[in-house]
Amino acid sequence: MAQTQAKYGSDGTLSYIKPGLGLGGVNNMWADCPLLEWQHDPTIGIHWFDDFEGYVTTHNGLTEGGDATGSAVAGADTVLTITSHSHDEDEYWVAGSTASKFTLAAGRSLWFEALVKVTQAAATSANACVGLVSLPQTAHTMQDANAGMVVDSSHIVFYKIDTGTVWNVANSTDVGAGTTTALTSVATFTSGTWYRLGFKVTSNTLITWYINGVAVGSSTTNFPTTAMSPKFNIHAGTAAADVMDVDWFRLFQLR
Repeated sequence: MAQTQAKYGSDGTLSYIKPGLGLGGVNNMWADCPLLEWQHDPTIGIHWFDDFEGYVTTHNGLTEGGDATGSAVAGADTVLTITSHSHDEDEYWVAGSTASKFTLAAGRSLWFEALVKVTQAAATSANACVGLVSLPQTAHTMQDANAGMVVDSSHIVFYKIDTGTVWNVANSTDVGAGTTTALTSVATFTSGTWYRLGFKVTSNTLITWYINGVAVGSSTTNFPTTAMSPKFNIHAGTAAADVMDVDWFRLFQLR
């Protein structure tokens, strides 16, 4: 099996590389992230990694909520399982608490990636989103009737809608009167399949989206202007529970 290695990119930045998995090299999203330098000098950035070992509510800066009897539980394999209530248009989520927030700014590039699986109760039934969403986290993140992300939030997310069979991406400017840039059908969605969903925000001028280590699109407009936090959200599209599993997520931002 290929081993994880340290490698210098073309710009001289030291990063991780995992041959064969798209995790290293100058063209992937982590190639210029100074993760190894950060271990020697934590002042250069903010690093948040979680594989949900010992998950409970308020775990490591995360909280949970949603409608009725939804739930979030980490099993023995430390995979976090988020289950919606078995009622049409109900949702449940795990997200950063009010103390866990990230704001885009010039010179403060940001990287986010998570390993996620969505399992639908019925064919094409689930609504789901993964990424960064503005606080507060109390209201629904996704609209009813297959309408996608709510307009009343700043966000950078991957999302999938009821009746849909694809991953879409979107970023939106501000809470209330936000303007959104969306790219639809960036990749095929298959229920019960693991996906690495990630993006890099380059100094508040470019968002590049990645699925399984491969770039699938980019955005240069409508960047979020308010603080955001990680969010993993499942929204039922029928009167049956849909499920999102999250194996891990990683978030890094330059200071």
